[in-house]
Amino acid sequence: MSYLKVFFLSFFLVATISSVSAQEGKKLVLTAEQSSGGKIIDLSGGKKAVTMDKSCEASSAKKGDTFIEWKLQEPLPAGWYHGIVEFCTKEGEEKSWFNNHLGVSLVTAQQTISVNIMENFQSRKDEPQLFEFWIYSPFPTTVARITPVYDDLWKYKRTYPVAQLSLEQVSQPSLDASKVASIGLEMKPDGTANLPCSLPPGLWMLKSPLTKDCTVTYEGEDGKSFQANYPFDQWKRPGSVYFFMGSLLKKLTFKTPAMSKIAELQHSISREQKEPLLADVELMKVIDISKTESGQLELIGSGLTGDAPSFPLLPMGEKTAVLTSWDDGKPDDLRCAEILNRLGYRPTFFLNNDNPAMKFLDKLEGMNGEIGSHCYHHPSLYRLTPERAAEECVSMRKVLEKALNHPVISFSYPNGYSASYDVEGDYVLKAVKAAGYWSCRTTPGYVTTVDTLGDLMTMKTDGFFGNEKDLDKKWEETRAKDGGIFHFWGHSWQIGKTDEQWKKFENFCAKFANCPDAWYASQGELSIWLWLRNNIKMEVTEKTPAKVAVKISRPWIHPYLSAKRPISLKVPDGVTKVVWQGNELPVSNGFVELKW
Repeated sequence: MSYLKVFFLSFFLVATISSVSAQEGKKLVLTAEQSSGGKIIDLSGGKKAVTMDKSCEASSAKKGDTFIEWKLQEPLPAGWYHGIVEFCTKEGEEKSWFNNHLGVSLVTAQQTISVNIMENFQSRKDEPQLFEFWIYSPFPTTVARITPVYDDLWKYKRTYPVAQLSLEQVSQPSLDASKVASIGLEMKPDGTANLPCSLPPGLWMLKSPLTKDCTVTYEGEDGKSFQANYPFDQWKRPGSVYFFMGSLLKKLTFKTPAMSKIAELQHSISREQKEPLLADVELMKVIDISKTESGQLELIGSGLTGDAPSFPLLPMGEKTAVLTSWDDGKPDDLRCAEILNRLGYRPTFFLNNDNPAMKFLDKLEGMNGEIGSHCYHHPSLYRLTPERAAEECVSMRKVLEKALNHPVISFSYPNGYSASYDVEGDYVLKAVKAAGYWSCRTTPGYVTTVDTLGDLMTMKTDGFFGNEKDLDKKWEETRAKDGGIFHFWGHSWQIGKTDEQWKKFENFCAKFANCPDAWYASQGELSIWLWLRNNIKMEVTEKTPAKVAVKISRPWIHPYLSAKRPISLKVPDGVTKVVWQGNELPVSNGFVELKW
């Protein structure tokens, strides 16, 4: 730390506020007073800092263009730079109130290369607030910026004030898995990328303005390589690829019919837990395929053809499944659950280990709520190492099962799902599957049905509860399909503080409630129903025009899960009486429900 103190005390660049000269050698210090776009604030001792708040939008063409900027009189040469952002606070203000949803960017004529502060910055209140990084640009830099990571810059009221940004050119950086780095890349016509050197192992993100489907191959110094498809969103816009390298990154190769000329790599800090969480607690067994359970079903009537019952798309032949789920386990979950229960919903609440709702799990379940996992700490799984991702998923399930004394099978991805790859494939999906979850909810997608739902490990929703117009449209589209699944989600702490806001929420939920041909289910109940449809076998053992005997079998399933979703079957025409395990069952509109 003594070097940093000498660094900041020994060098100060004097320049105009609107532009900064880069002619002072290899080291450049950009001060708050020299910046534009932000808001200059006074600190003690005559010092100044620059920050962003809502007033900064006035000087921006649009909200997403709000940033703190330093325009350089002379471009910085291409190459490696060691950067340090010095933060500060006003006297008497708590640092924990400030928002570090920021990034540092070098802007060139060809591309913008960025470092994510939010994902990599950790500090203690008794230490200088310094963020250190390394950045490589293959092109001369004309502008340096501090940018918001999200458009919602004002979520936490204010950002960390920036005292200064320093950039020091270095010939060869000393990088390892603990260092934050971003690298701009030039693409060759053959699809290979010009890496400036072998890059450190650990967590990486790759992004490029691609326009066509692309496969990327990653090759390490250890000779191991793997491939991943480059992702595009539902509007065909290119996204980002997350991956983990177990050794130095040696080579990147792109295979696509529309090659980009540029790409960018971002290396994040790898942080490991000091010891495994809840290593002494075992997960509950929910299925045992080595054990088969069987029962006898008798169909009695006249003119029977010998057919066995069949599975409807949804229980009792309902047309639509309606789900709702709520993240983060806040105190307002209780009021949210009370409203939803009164309207006939069976909501799912997803929790982390330190959530307030951990203290009233019994009350949530008492209002027909399901308890699910939202990871132990609420991390973005795709930004963790494979080991950490697996541990986060398993540990929270252990916590909940220990508290509830029954299996927990539902999961929601913190910050949504994105794949992250290593030599074994997508280790995010591997983590949730290994933890034993049956369904994992992520971000909005298209209207789905029971037959088009796809992988339950990336189960999409119809949208956030605040997007009322979009959900109204999705509701109409879902209702037009047999077996349609309508699922909205939210955070109870965003519903509001006043009775008027809660009444508005209740009116919103009432629009989709009490539909006579809809099944109101929890996320777990839907996944149990789908499991039953795929795993129950029926064998006709006796058939006459007056009676058909059917042997029904399935693998062993935990009794708690079995009781949550009875088996619903459509009986053949001509059946007037149904007997299950010696007990007569009521027939309703050609359907019966039986419990094991």
